[in-house]
Amino acid sequence: MLTRRQYTALVFVTLFGSFAGGAVMEWVLTGKGARAEEAGKVVRADRFEAREFNVVDENGRVRAAIGLLGEGRLAYPHVSLLDEHGRKRAGIFLMGYPTLVLFDAEGRGDISLHGGLELDPRIMSGPRLTVSDKDGKERARLSVSADGSPS
Repeated sequence: MLTRRQYTALVFVTLFGSFAGGAVMEWVLTGKGARAEEAGKVVRADRFEAREFNVVDENGRVRAAIGLLGEGRLAYPHVSLLDEHGRKRAGIFLMGYPTLVLFDAEGRGDISLHGGLELDPRIMSGPRLTVSDKDGKERARLSVSADGSPS
């Protein structure tokens, strides 16, 4: 049980904290942070969208994106880095297994690193690193099979 003095102090601290927290959040949200607009519209800080977060440069070009690729059950998360011309140069994807892909200037996947690939619930291949030529043909592969042996 609180004494009258403890109760008064608790009420004062709670009220002061509420006002201070509200003042700080008002400053953050109106001065520098994002403010929500009508549903369906872009909420702007530098750039923010509901299903995808884009980082744009001073000219408004998307240079990085975090979001979902695909739709429904086939949608998977990604982080993409784009060059000054809007071409994807690097991507991290999670399609049941983690994948890192480095793209050439034409947008072809030159180098890819896969964390493992589930071909079937009973068969799991291990991680692999592949290097492809300009035509997308695989030229080198380092991999570890499910039993741990190299290939």
